Amino acid sequence: MNPLPIQYRDFAMWEKEDAQVAEHEKQLKYWQKQLADCSPAKLPTDFPRPDLLSGEAGVVPVTIDGHLYQKLRNFCNENNTTSFAVLLAAFRAAHYRLTGVDDAVIGTPIANRNRWELEGIIGFFVNTQCMRITVDDEDTFGSLVHQVRATSTAAFENEDVHFERVVSTMLPGSRDLFRTPLAQLIFAVHSQKDLGRFELQGLESEPVSSKAYTRFDVEFHLFQEADALKGSCNFATDLFKPETIQNVVTVFFEILRHVLEQPQIPISVLPLTDGIDELRCMDLLKIKKVEYPRDASLVDIFRTQVAAYPDSFAVVESSSRLTYAELDHQSDLVATWLRRQNLAAEALVGVLAPRSCEAIVSIMSILKANMAYLPFDVRSSSARLKDILSGLPGHKMVLLGSEVTVPELALPDLEFIRVTDALAHSVTSGCDGHAHEESSNPTATSLAYVLFASGSTGRPKGVMVEHRVIVRLMRSNIIPDFPTQPRTAHMFNIAFDGATYEIFLTLLNGGTLVCVDYMTTLDVKALEAVFVEEQINAAVMAPALLKLYLTDARDALKGLDFLMAAGDRFDGQDAIEAQSLVRGQCYNRYGPTENGIMSTRYAIATDDSFINGVPIGRAVSNSGAYVTDLKQQLVGVGVMGELVVTGDGLARGYFDPALNTNRFIHIDVDGQRVRAYRTGDRVRYRVGDGFIELFGRMDTQFKIRGNRIESAEVESAMLSHDSIRDAAAVVVQKDEGEKADMIAFIVVNDDHSTEGEATQNQVEGWQDHFETEMYADISNIDPSAIGNDFKGWISMYDGCEIDKAEMQEWLDDTIKTLRDGQAPGHVLEIGTGSGMILLNLGDGLQRYRGLEPSRSAAAFTNAVIKSIPSLAGRAEVHVGTAQDIGQLSDLHPELVVLNSVVQYFPSPEYLTGVTDTLVHLPGVRRLFFWRCTNERHCVSIGI
Repeated sequence: MNPLPIQYRDFAMWEKEDAQVAEHEKQLKYWQKQLADCSPAKLPTDFPRPDLLSGEAGVVPVTIDGHLYQKLRNFCNENNTTSFAVLLAAFRAAHYRLTGVDDAVIGTPIANRNRWELEGIIGFFVNTQCMRITVDDEDTFGSLVHQVRATSTAAFENEDVHFERVVSTMLPGSRDLFRTPLAQLIFAVHSQKDLGRFELQGLESEPVSSKAYTRFDVEFHLFQEADALKGSCNFATDLFKPETIQNVVTVFFEILRHVLEQPQIPISVLPLTDGIDELRCMDLLKIKKVEYPRDASLVDIFRTQVAAYPDSFAVVESSSRLTYAELDHQSDLVATWLRRQNLAAEALVGVLAPRSCEAIVSIMSILKANMAYLPFDVRSSSARLKDILSGLPGHKMVLLGSEVTVPELALPDLEFIRVTDALAHSVTSGCDGHAHEESSNPTATSLAYVLFASGSTGRPKGVMVEHRVIVRLMRSNIIPDFPTQPRTAHMFNIAFDGATYEIFLTLLNGGTLVCVDYMTTLDVKALEAVFVEEQINAAVMAPALLKLYLTDARDALKGLDFLMAAGDRFDGQDAIEAQSLVRGQCYNRYGPTENGIMSTRYAIATDDSFINGVPIGRAVSNSGAYVTDLKQQLVGVGVMGELVVTGDGLARGYFDPALNTNRFIHIDVDGQRVRAYRTGDRVRYRVGDGFIELFGRMDTQFKIRGNRIESAEVESAMLSHDSIRDAAAVVVQKDEGEKADMIAFIVVNDDHSTEGEATQNQVEGWQDHFETEMYADISNIDPSAIGNDFKGWISMYDGCEIDKAEMQEWLDDTIKTLRDGQAPGHVLEIGTGSGMILLNLGDGLQRYRGLEPSRSAAAFTNAVIKSIPSLAGRAEVHVGTAQDIGQLSDLHPELVVLNSVVQYFPSPEYLTGVTDTLVHLPGVRRLFFWRCTNERHCVSIGI
């Protein structure tokens, strides 16, 4: 043997020489730039990641031989590239299709013996390099190979820096033991032949198998043989099941076969059909048909319940209740009145009422009249109501709840009529309430309702839903263990499709719908009391509300025979805990409005780890749910794609037909062409059981607190302001499972000013908010709580009502500060709300004047003043804002109170102007500011 030119220690000393250190620093800068803001490639795991991986590995054999190997060799020769570049590109393409991640780092080991002197030295030179590879929907395999080749070439030119040095530089102080840094998936094509066999003179050798081991999540190794590549995919058994990694290998091979034949096809639409047979075996391609009254309307089914349970309560609220017979009679009366208004069949009739008997009477009467109801949120702004109603053709009619203030919309041909007035008109006209006009009865395909959701065009889009869509939700069809004659809590706003589920799953099954008022839904303890008192045994909850129950109202859940989480991602631990508390079954429901509330469901299994979130399950009966690529081709198990739904739950379409394009489509399912709806949700079939898992959105739609929002609508609203040049809305979620927040960014025009029209618009916007949302139901305040009701005091951090004890402590401290040991004398308050300050000032109040933006709140407080002899004649509240101080005559307050209203002031300049007006009022001695949350506001007035 020839003597070695150097020893390992010589190499170690050489690395420390000044020239080499300088070269390392140069190369390190390359890696810092290349890996900035990068994320390691990952695969969805089957088990929770332990604090420390055990290193134990499973092995899936991998062999590329025969025709496929020859194709690989030919492709490499034709494209002047290496098998490593081609196979790494195929592996990254497989990762992209399995995860949808467009930017990821894959690690690859290198021998790092790039000098001839190192070739024969015994020693450890191996280094790990990070290959950052991006993929988008338009990338072909050819372009991906070109990128991988360029990336690997640059990496090899900067290979002298040790992986550990790169890690310590890129991730200083942020290492954890849960995972390897920068690279968690390893891909390697080794140049050694015969899988490590070697020859020594006079000796024969063979590899001895040992227990598999891995330091990473997944290691994909291929070794060169004579006419093949052989190796294995080693995986951490702490994280993955064997079938999951086998599926990864299967997808890798399917992609490799396709791209070697047709490298010009975009990776995102490569047909991955190998898993279709598995879908067929899992019965995931065939719609499960279950008999139900498919040709009946909602009215038909409701009348069967009336006949079966005439004296059972159908709807209950705090102040009234209706039996099925009474609900049938009252809705017949209003339906008769509606028919006489000369409205066309399927005409849209609005419903503006809180959860109540009146709301249900309105809905049923509209359906009976063969019209379609259009539910509105009573807390919606006038602008949103106007936006929706202005798009309706012809005469527009809205049924109004008794306590709802008529909105001032200034729309032509718009009529508001109270439900009680419609009932009275029918009675006085001699209608007996039982004269059904058969010619006008709805059918299964008649339009039942239209729900308006956030729209990508910047305006709300209406979804048209037919009767059959809801009839299919009967007990025997969807939920076999749904309780007989359920007592269901009605908590969703009627403008949300969750309310539709609550209403009809109850009324179509002879149950009792218990309406919960808005203020009670904000108080978990009060809500728990309703559940117990009304013996609620069925409920549908948004996951955020359910989380509060699990913390503060567990007794309410213990009485449930049926619980369904709906409207947002369901936390796995919450699901397990909820299932352990309820008497019956807990479900996770999924379904867009366009698919009639429910597309899939999953019965919570407490032995599931829910590592990728709670699955949304499988398609409900008479419906289909499929995972497709960007060309709407079905894909197999484990492959990420878009959820597309079919079957009897499909809506008729959008109210604006132009929006149907590319959303309501036709797809091929196992040889059949069927109508479908593209949900835009990113999903996959879970390996092993085929349950569908939800991973987010494929577009700009998102959900905040269960509300479906299009970022384009938010951006459009901001861009409507004259001072805004550009805007963007994004969702930010710090960690998986945490509450998501919507954040908006704006670019103002160069000539933007906070004065004039812009300020006035903002003031009017807040004024509308106070009227339509904060104080919309102020008249419902419990008389015994007046003065301590804390109406409208909602936390700005989580949107929940502030704790009553905290509010009482604040009120006591505030009153003590205001009185300051003396009589209050003459008082002016800006933003009076429900009158808390006024009603707690006590003795010594000589005169009180208030300005309140909300007409409803001002009227309420003035009514309270008149009912209290000590205040009548010496206190009054005027409708107005801080800009209207000068309109008040004979004003000479000693004390001026600006409570939380300051936080709504549009600018520091506005606050400065108001303060200047106040300090120049005759007699003013003290100004009291509270909740001045904007630092610029505080600075502007010297606080």
